[in-house]
Amino acid sequence: MYINCHAHIFNFQSVFTQQSVQTLINRILEMSPPVLADDYIRRLVEDLMAARASHTKPEGTLASWLIEFQESDTLAAFFQRAKADTGSKLERAKARLAALADRENLMENGRMLDRLFAEDDGTDAGTKSVADFIDFIRIGFLPSIQDVADEIMAQTPDGAGIVALTMDITRSDLFERQFIKQLEDTAAAAARYSGRIFPFVAVNPNRSNHYALMLKALNTLNFTGVKLYPSLGFAIDSQAMHEVYAYCEGNQVPLLMHCNPGGYYYARRYIEHSSPRLWKAILKTFPQLKICYGHFGGGEGLTGTRLPDQTSWTGQILQLMTEYPGVFADISYHDDPMQGGQDETRYFDNLQNLLQTDVIKERILFGTDFFMNRVRLKDKNYWSFFADRLGSEFDTIARVNPQRFLFSS
Repeated sequence: MYINCHAHIFNFQSVFTQQSVQTLINRILEMSPPVLADDYIRRLVEDLMAARASHTKPEGTLASWLIEFQESDTLAAFFQRAKADTGSKLERAKARLAALADRENLMENGRMLDRLFAEDDGTDAGTKSVADFIDFIRIGFLPSIQDVADEIMAQTPDGAGIVALTMDITRSDLFERQFIKQLEDTAAAAARYSGRIFPFVAVNPNRSNHYALMLKALNTLNFTGVKLYPSLGFAIDSQAMHEVYAYCEGNQVPLLMHCNPGGYYYARRYIEHSSPRLWKAILKTFPQLKICYGHFGGGEGLTGTRLPDQTSWTGQILQLMTEYPGVFADISYHDDPMQGGQDETRYFDNLQNLLQTDVIKERILFGTDFFMNRVRLKDKNYWSFFADRLGSEFDTIARVNPQRFLFSS
């Protein structure tokens, strides 16, 4: 069974509040095309959040944004920056925007947004457009977690599974009911796709009953593992977290931790909380802990002329792999090689090197980071991009190693 070891099925309504919306804005600004300015995104997200808070469907808000986008110079500027043909492409995009901007029909067929700039011919791994960003927003504002689950499972190969990582964005005990509902709705979606969705419960020690919520998810809601996101504002080497590690080590519960310098964060000073260097002392105390470092420290770690050393997050993870049997890493949101050229060549040379290296070859996992990667490409094209380039080794990272990480004791 192939398994995507890094994906998400939460929607924005289940995660973000007016108090935490800045975290979403930070993430979008990092992922979106640079032509989309801070204030442009901020206003769209805040308007959509307000629409959700008032139980108003977001379609009209998104339609207004599309109309404004069509009438601005932003569309032309994007194609010029991308050095694309600003003739036929620009006119085709404007025509599609005009058709989509009909407020009554805009979201009648949400998949029309997928076709905003180009039909899906499976080649979008080498491109990036504002259409990707718009579809990311569309997925995030789907009405329910089940809708998001249906979206990813439609793009997942027949019979394959996903790890569904939940998120707890909090600095206190606020919005507990919202988080519990996210867990319950995720469990319900997993039950709908029995044996194909493996949920991980987000643990955030800023919530005083995080441990009890973890146990509820693992023992009552049939969750498979634990997700950590330290850049949301918590330290990983604390007594509270040691209790979590002790339980996971003793019960062979796998953990997955966000581990690259980007992603969601409350403030930039918290990004370092996700650094793998902080795990040297923790793993000495819990040497049998099974943990995957999400994103492998960042895809850029594998685009150099040689394998990374310990000055990089990727190099630090590789060192931990050689010392502790339960250390894994996934290649989710590794879009660096997708521009082609030397980055692609070096990335796959390095990855193939690692897949021929004892110990390391058993610890690398396939993941996409759906639906975060939707600002870059469609999930099914992420699958095909890596499957085409890795050949038989894709089976190792997408079938053999995930079984070892998720289920082997």
